[in-house]
Formats: sequence, C-alpha cells, structure tokens
Amino acid sequence: MEQCENVAELIGATAPIRVDIRRFSKGSPFALFDINMKPNLTGPGRPGREDRASLTALAAAALGWDYGTLLENILRTAQPFDVFRSYCSPLK
Repeated sequence: MEQCENVAELIGATAPIRVDIRRFSKGSPFALFDINMKPNLTGPGRPGREDRASLTALAAAALGWDYGTLLENILRTAQPFDVFRSYCSPLK
C-alpha cells in the first residue's frame, strides 16, 4: 500500500488513480506494472449490474464510503484548470 501511495505522491495525483501491482510468486514482493490515470468510476445500480461496482468504488467502500460519498470527495478535491496548465512533471 505504501508503494502505491508513493506513486500517487510522485506524480502529484489530485484525483483517484489506479496503481496495478502483481506478485510473481507467493510471498514475493509486489511489483508495480501500470498506473491508470482514468480509473473506472462506475457504481452499482446500472440495469443488469445492480450489484457490480468498479475497483475504485470497491476501494472507497473499504474506507467506509458509499458511492455518493466517493463522488462528493472527488468533487471536493477538484482543482481549477490553471493548476494543470502550470503543472511541471517531477519526472523530467
């Protein structure tokens, strides 16, 4: 979990991202292999998928948030476009 938080901090994430990690064998360290800047945010309640939620919604539920609370927290942390126009990558 700490490695995923470090990735978010390194790239300056201001919204939910998805960090994909895998283990190559039982007990081996986790390896990071993908960062998704636009993770799926669908929630339960869609016709035919009433009980299915995205990984983002499942992670929010693990924090004790329902889908509405997830969306409220995303909107609460929204940044104006000017912030992104002046963004400088720490990876340069």
